[in-house]
Amino acid sequence: MHKKTVLTITITALFLSGFLAGCSDDSEEKSRQVRADQEALEVSKAESAKTTDYVLAINWQPAFCESSPRKRACKTQKKGRYDTTHFSLHGLWPQPGTNVYCDVPKEQVSLDKQGQWRQLRVEQINDYVWRDLQQIMPGTMSGLHKHEWVKHGTCYSLSIDDYYSHSVWLVRRINASKLQDLFESRIGLEVTSDEIKAAFSQSFGPAAGERLRISCRRDPDSNRTLISEITVGLSGKINGEKSFADLVNAASAVTAGCPRGIVDPVGLQNLENLQNIQKPDKK
Repeated sequence: MHKKTVLTITITALFLSGFLAGCSDDSEEKSRQVRADQEALEVSKAESAKTTDYVLAINWQPAFCESSPRKRACKTQKKGRYDTTHFSLHGLWPQPGTNVYCDVPKEQVSLDKQGQWRQLRVEQINDYVWRDLQQIMPGTMSGLHKHEWVKHGTCYSLSIDDYYSHSVWLVRRINASKLQDLFESRIGLEVTSDEIKAAFSQSFGPAAGERLRISCRRDPDSNRTLISEITVGLSGKINGEKSFADLVNAASAVTAGCPRGIVDPVGLQNLENLQNIQKPDKK
């Protein structure tokens, strides 16, 4: 073979070898990046799975409806419905409070922050979980369940069915307690934080009431201070192995918050309505 031809072949071979080596390096670098991203995701999920501290938020729905009368759940609320005499689920929040929107796409986070809850894409909830959830979370009519799942439930490390079946279980424990008895017996009347904590402790242990924080709001239409929400600290895996009392008492104590407020009755209240109610009957 001619020397010039041999030289040309040799140079071409070296070029191809270098080119292929460069492609191989690029490919390996991309593979390393993919592996690194996957490992980071797994670490994120593992950290989420380690979460054993939670805050359970429950509403007194009639009080909520005083400030949000146009919400679907408030438009349809009437005497005798479950949420007029029992606590409603607001949400179950993995702690710390910054533990939100786990692996949620940016466009979904944006929709949620804009309040476009009904447009959020979430997995379909099993029928039996959905039936129970609708009873204790009237906000499902406005897509509250989608908001709570996207913001908080995605950090629960379990499925949407687990997240909400566990939430239902927790709220039902409260609605079968002395705390619910206290609120139902004092509808339209004032109750103090000490009474609330004592009732909760009566059902779940001497120090359980120290895990409650009470929120109130001023209703300008009736000039009343209403108890609107209670948050409960929980610590431990919520999987049925520990009792509700165990989960509560394992949590840290918190300040009580609002010292007193009225347990709001169903329906929008204003000064005129209240004055009419308080007037003695004419015979």
